[in-house]
Amino acid sequence: MINNFSIDDTIIEKVVFGRIEPKIYAFETDTIPRYLKVGDTFRSVDERLNEWKKAGFSDLKHVGDWSSEIAGKDIYFRDYSVHSYLEDNGKTRLTRDVYPDKPYSKEFFKDASKEDVEKAIADIVDSSEKDYTKYIYYAIGNRATVETEYKRDSFDWEPRRPLQTDTIDKFNQAQANGRSNLLMYAVMRFGKSFTSLCCAKAMNAKFVLVVSGKADVADEWQQNVQKPGQFANFVFLNSKKLKKNDTAISDAQSSEKCIVLFLTLQDLSKEKKRFSELFKSKIDLMIIDETHFGARAETLGKVIADAHYKEDTALKQIEKADGINSEALGSLQVDKAEKELEKETKGLDVKVKLHLSGTPYRILLGSEFEKEDVISFCQYSDIISEKKKWYDENIAGGKQEETGKEEWDNPYYGFPQMVRFAFNLNESSMSKIKGLEEQGYSYHLSALFAPQSIEKEDEGKYQKFEYENEVLDFLQSIDGTKNDRNVLSFLDNEHIKEGKLCRHMVMVMPYCASCDAMEKLINDNKDSLKNLSDYEIINISGLNSQYTKIKEVKSKIETCETEDKKTITLTVNRMLTGCTVPQWDTMIFLKDTASPQDYDQAIFRLQSQYVVEYEGKELVDGEEVKKVIKKDMKPQTLLVDFNPQRMFYLQETKSRINNINTADGGNDESEERIKRDLEVSPIIRIAENKLVEVTPTDILKAVSEYSTNRGITEAANDIIVDENLINFENVKNVIDKEFEIGSGKGFAEQAYSGDETDLGDDDIHTGGVTDENPDDHEAKQDDNTSTSETQEKETDVKVFVKKCRSYYRRILFYAFLSRGKKEIRNLSAVIESLSDAENERIFNNLGMNKDFVEFLKNNMSGTALRSLDNKIYDLYRLSHEYENSEDDPIKRATTAIQRFGKISDSEVVTPQRIAKEMVDLIPEDDFKKVFENGNKFLDIASKMGEFAVAICRRAESLGIPKEIVKNSIYSIPTSSIAYEFTRFVYEKLDLNEENLARKFNSYDLLDFTDENDQVDYDLISKFLKQNKSFDSISKQETIDKGDEKVNFDIVVGNPPYQENIGTKGVNDSLGKQLFPHFMKLAMLVSSSKSTMIVPSKWFTGNAQDRSFLNLRNFVLTHNHFKKITTYLNGKDVFSDVNTGSVMYYLYDNTYSGPVDFANIQNEGRTTMERPLFEENLDVIIPMNSMISIMQKVKNESFVSLQTIVTGRNPFGVPATDSELTSKTTTDMDNEHKISVLCAYEEVRYISESEVTRNQELMNRWKVCTAKIKGGAGTILDGKPVSILGKTFVLGKNSVCSNTLLAIGSFDTEKEAKNLEKYMNSRFFRFMLGIKKNANVLTSNIYYFVPMQDFTNKSDINWNKTVSEVDQQLYKKYSLTQEEIDFIESTIKPME
Repeated sequence: MINNFSIDDTIIEKVVFGRIEPKIYAFETDTIPRYLKVGDTFRSVDERLNEWKKAGFSDLKHVGDWSSEIAGKDIYFRDYSVHSYLEDNGKTRLTRDVYPDKPYSKEFFKDASKEDVEKAIADIVDSSEKDYTKYIYYAIGNRATVETEYKRDSFDWEPRRPLQTDTIDKFNQAQANGRSNLLMYAVMRFGKSFTSLCCAKAMNAKFVLVVSGKADVADEWQQNVQKPGQFANFVFLNSKKLKKNDTAISDAQSSEKCIVLFLTLQDLSKEKKRFSELFKSKIDLMIIDETHFGARAETLGKVIADAHYKEDTALKQIEKADGINSEALGSLQVDKAEKELEKETKGLDVKVKLHLSGTPYRILLGSEFEKEDVISFCQYSDIISEKKKWYDENIAGGKQEETGKEEWDNPYYGFPQMVRFAFNLNESSMSKIKGLEEQGYSYHLSALFAPQSIEKEDEGKYQKFEYENEVLDFLQSIDGTKNDRNVLSFLDNEHIKEGKLCRHMVMVMPYCASCDAMEKLINDNKDSLKNLSDYEIINISGLNSQYTKIKEVKSKIETCETEDKKTITLTVNRMLTGCTVPQWDTMIFLKDTASPQDYDQAIFRLQSQYVVEYEGKELVDGEEVKKVIKKDMKPQTLLVDFNPQRMFYLQETKSRINNINTADGGNDESEERIKRDLEVSPIIRIAENKLVEVTPTDILKAVSEYSTNRGITEAANDIIVDENLINFENVKNVIDKEFEIGSGKGFAEQAYSGDETDLGDDDIHTGGVTDENPDDHEAKQDDNTSTSETQEKETDVKVFVKKCRSYYRRILFYAFLSRGKKEIRNLSAVIESLSDAENERIFNNLGMNKDFVEFLKNNMSGTALRSLDNKIYDLYRLSHEYENSEDDPIKRATTAIQRFGKISDSEVVTPQRIAKEMVDLIPEDDFKKVFENGNKFLDIASKMGEFAVAICRRAESLGIPKEIVKNSIYSIPTSSIAYEFTRFVYEKLDLNEENLARKFNSYDLLDFTDENDQVDYDLISKFLKQNKSFDSISKQETIDKGDEKVNFDIVVGNPPYQENIGTKGVNDSLGKQLFPHFMKLAMLVSSSKSTMIVPSKWFTGNAQDRSFLNLRNFVLTHNHFKKITTYLNGKDVFSDVNTGSVMYYLYDNTYSGPVDFANIQNEGRTTMERPLFEENLDVIIPMNSMISIMQKVKNESFVSLQTIVTGRNPFGVPATDSELTSKTTTDMDNEHKISVLCAYEEVRYISESEVTRNQELMNRWKVCTAKIKGGAGTILDGKPVSILGKTFVLGKNSVCSNTLLAIGSFDTEKEAKNLEKYMNSRFFRFMLGIKKNANVLTSNIYYFVPMQDFTNKSDINWNKTVSEVDQQLYKKYSLTQEEIDFIESTIKPME
């Protein structure tokens, strides 16, 4: 179905031109009257004509242009042939003396016309068939063979000016200044290898060691050593040559040659003994070719695995086969490149190290290199600028006739311009992503394009996407089969097709099996894909890949290009570092990457030159002279990224890096650099159904929005906003950072000027998408793909008003929280009150700037100011009039908390009723003993002091004196904002504020780690229990090891759930689970009890960082839970965040026994006392309904069906294709008489001797079902699921392969069919689902399924329908209607 919707793509014609065919062009000009200029160009005609206009022919009139190809034959002619025809037909060339004062070109012909040119071309074409010697024709020459040794040129290679020559000069200067650890940053095509060897020559090096993470680049280094004339004294060595000759190094040294030894990290790590001569030699220059193993920036380069991102073992195998050092690549694993490099080169005597890098991030973040160490900083735009500069100096304005240069003599000829498309995914995929966020997924693209399995033996699921429909919809959107609001159907765009772009595409996938799934999906749907159906799929990373060597891939693509076939190369990482495939012209990026280095290395694979040489012959004095032309086959490339924010962020980052290295920095310089980059490499996005070019402002705005920490806001809709403030750029810049009021998001972090407070800016942990409100990320995506400036103005005022009110909310909070005796009646009073140091701290902690607030006051209308002033005074009085109020302290504090709600997404305030319920869990005697024994309560993650209020309320109800309570409650705030709110509540409750942590926050506790970089709970406990003022304790101080300790008898809290740890603009929603650490900490810090509220997903889930599994293992040995209350719908607790179900508990260090489980749903409550872990379960069952059914079924007569379920590989029949093929046949014969049920319901035949297990079962009736049925779901999926896959009844002389389980051993077919009917019942599948928490259905999963009698003597009438059998089973086990309803709402009927 094609939607009645289209995107205005007019801009494509302006930006995209694609492959340019060589043209003959002609123009007239009044400057040279009666003459026609005839030339040719291998660039665009418009570009060439513009050069002539600048050369003095500004009035030129374009007469025409014609292809210089002999149609359809890939044979070309030059303008020389046209000139020859014109002269032969009486048209004379212009000579300098005719117009001596005018610009001159010898390509002007007197009285020539357009018709004369066309006749010339017709004759040239006609002669190509008749007289091949009349004109010179150019055809593709013989392709050069691969050389193992390269012949040295007779001439020197001149370093390119100024990029390479400046680099060499800076190297010499650094040497002279004693610098010995240098960095050459330059993008691809700069010529880093050659330039570094020039540096070696400049320093008179005798021994150069080149270390790379990838073997593929060895050939490039060999060419650069062996071909340039100036390196005649250089000798190239590698590990193979050293293997053949142990004394190769000393032999070269004795001949006084300069040794250039190329080794990989793998060489050094595995064969170090062979390099004994190396470790005895003095190395003048060690070149670390880091382009191929990633930079080491500690933040941007950090790669963090997401538990939803499965470890792809197949990828490691492929990388190993390609000679890639996976440890050094840094893709989806911790980057160990630096440590490995140091380890393997330790002991080398090196004078100078020169790092080569194509990714600049380490310059920005690392402290390894000072400015003087960076000898080159060459970005993509610099290459383009030099390319244009060369044309201006050698070709434009008639200079070509003076210089004799051809267009392809440009050293950067063929270096393509990259046009970047920044799109969101198609609408159905975006909807799916929103759902994935709610499930806790942080890698959006990788989750969407994940296969159902990453293992090949998994019943073919590796060839299917988890979200097949959405992926197909995506393909149809880019293909043009469907129209989508978010995506340009670029494969169906006629202008792109005419430019011969998207001929050879690279699709970067998240998993190896994703490549298989994509290949199958495209091939299976070719009938419904009008453009993708034309592509040949080259799967180089998939489990089904047939390409074992990289050269096979290159050869395949080259063959397809020769045959005019289009290709899609499917890869994960393979060939994305260090490999050159000239034909690749488009990259579709469909995976998340936590490493900007990996991203840049991948996209710059497109930037390799693709230039084809055509040879012609000319007769000169009777001898043939070779002539050459070179055609640029891809002057442009396309990058299509479906993570726009990643593209924007990396663009801005590069501009900042440039400022660091070439300017003083600042926004002006950043914007100018971005503008320059966008001019040479435009970014196109969709805004309001139209393609538009991204501006520097768009980039900076998007990055600004990313740097703003997300938070919450509350209503202040009664404040009047002066809409004219939007016209002040400084106001707009600040206000734009706010969230719209009423959006449910609250505080966004705002920077302030002035001294830092004790907690500091970075203590506000409100960044990123958390489990509590993942919708924030999508909201930001919407912001970042906002409309064009013109269209934005139509809605900006309304948005601005809402955001202004959100900022005003900060001012109101200040009025409420401020201290001092002087009334704060208005905004002027707010500013005046900042002379007080404590008020200044509060103001700063709320993220405000004094100068900005003063500017607002001075520039808003009187009406708006009065409206704000009124609310300021209202809030001031609401807070400060409590000082004279008769209301008790608890009511004051409670009123304040109720008024302000929550703070931010990662700082969700616990509702007072829940805090009360939790505190009330503590037995009364134990509660009193805290005060009686002088012990303490600790709120481990305070937001607004809500637990302090609950403790005070209960203490008051029990008659505990306030003087005792005052010093008994300690709190650790979650941020500087939370500190101010908690401090305020402490003040109202008359609690000792010295017991409120001021110099650290909750998040800081997790920074205490042991030597294994694991959270050190014992160290944290010692830190917290120091016997000194809590507000004076600092992480920077030595822990007091005195004998007196503070005893935290009871720990309470609502801890942070998740923290963003990703790279902004790249994987900014990458999260780490925090609450499991705080649960453990509370259990270990408290001397008696703890109560916390957290998401209940840890009961059964598998977190991204394995923290849920680790927590379950921990409580197995620390099983002291006494009460657990679960709200199955988390919104019943936290109405405006998405946490899923939540639970709070009472943990008693001295208790061992059953747990009192309470389930709350739809205001209903069920309770049950049961073990934390049921027998034979390694997960915690949260639903009491499930347990009651299980307990009824597992009665005295219970026998498990597991007793008749075979184990792994029931008959010893393999499942792999190769083994099945070798041991089985497709048809029965005299030897192969036993039928084998295989994956995908395939039946093959095997000999009886090959059945090595359960041979007695071979001739019995049984039922088989697949072991792996991930799509069937689990009970905890929150929707009706099937649990089990299809069942098959097998008779005598039949077995199944290892992909299935066999169940039962019966005399009759009837018994087996009765079992099959049982297995299809909802009851059976519910009982099976109790233990199922993953894809695999092994025999132990069947433990809770009760055995039945399947004969005609059974108490179940098996002749009935499956539904009727279910009813009999419900009755047999005395299930209540509520329990039956639960089963039937959970398990869907079998299809």
